[in-house]
Amino acid sequence: MQSLLRFFIFFVTVLISLSNFGQKINSKWMLTKDVTDSSLPSINIFEFKNDMLYQYDFDKLIDSSMVVISKDKIKTEDSTFRYLFLNKDLLSITMPIINKDYLTTFKYVRVQPTKTSFEKKDIEKMIFNISWSNEEQKISFRKQEQEEIFKLEKNTDCEIVRLEKIDKTYFVSLFCYGKRRYVFPIKKITEKEMILCVPSRLERVYNLHLIRN
Repeated sequence: MQSLLRFFIFFVTVLISLSNFGQKINSKWMLTKDVTDSSLPSINIFEFKNDMLYQYDFDKLIDSSMVVISKDKIKTEDSTFRYLFLNKDLLSITMPIINKDYLTTFKYVRVQPTKTSFEKKDIEKMIFNISWSNEEQKISFRKQEQEEIFKLEKNTDCEIVRLEKIDKTYFVSLFCYGKRRYVFPIKKITEKEMILCVPSRLERVYNLHLIRN
């Protein structure tokens, strides 16, 4: 009887542990990359939800699969990945590529709701200063000011800066040569500043100061 009770306690403990792993990882996660990097899809976002794994190119669903999450592994219908929490909002996933003969590790940052009391129409009227690529630049969502090119890197000019939203998260989206090249999740917007999370290898945070609205 005691051995049966011990087995039951062990079984319940395992179920609770597996449930906790799933709850910790349940979220949307964006691939971290530098502005010089390219990837397919361009804006790679994973979502873990209700025993399913969804893959997006920003807001466009491109794939889905059933998933089983254990202590350090993610099992889909045809692959097994290893994962590790570097912190509660930064996840590393090691997965096979090139005919499954080569393993590589990617880092993903958790997509979190933007903290703000402003509506989208109000944010789109704002203009911010940012120190980027060793020069002062502007972030403006006003269509009449889109002739101001945002220089993403030395040889890459972005002609469109757009405010976009997924669920409760706002993004600064940069379109270069007609394509969405890079997006920055917005952590916070106040009457004085905008705080951007730049999901690069260094996971930098930028404070943009409001010029006018």
